[in-house]
Amino acid sequence: MNTIRSKTSNNFLSAKQKRRNKYRFLLVCQGQLSISAVEHVIESLTPNARRIFRLLIEAFLSNVNTKDYEGMKFVELYEQCKRSFYVNNEQNLRLQLIEFIDHRLIKLCKSTQDGLEIVKLLLAEQDIMKQLLDKLN
Repeated sequence: MNTIRSKTSNNFLSAKQKRRNKYRFLLVCQGQLSISAVEHVIESLTPNARRIFRLLIEAFLSNVNTKDYEGMKFVELYEQCKRSFYVNNEQNLRLQLIEFIDHRLIKLCKSTQDGLEIVKLLLAEQDIMKQLLDKLN
């Protein structure tokens, strides 16, 4: 049996892949992340992933006035998540963070200050962060 596939057709993708592609398309709104697209991503997350994202937003908001704040240290995030029973090992946390990385909400990178791995939120507007935090609560 021969099958013809079109570049515009995604009939052979699973429902999860179709949703993921839809959300990736929604995330880019003239080069910036739209709040509605981020809300859709948040709604699709597991409860623990939402809690982890909330920790990242809270850390950002508490350090927004700090001049040299680059992002939350990965080790610090891991300790908070482990203490709160969101993850039980570092690998599980990294797996949870992949969803945020795929949707371009965060980035894992090295700190310019001390070279430690940090989790950097790519949403930089304080008002958007507060709206998302309200949505997560």
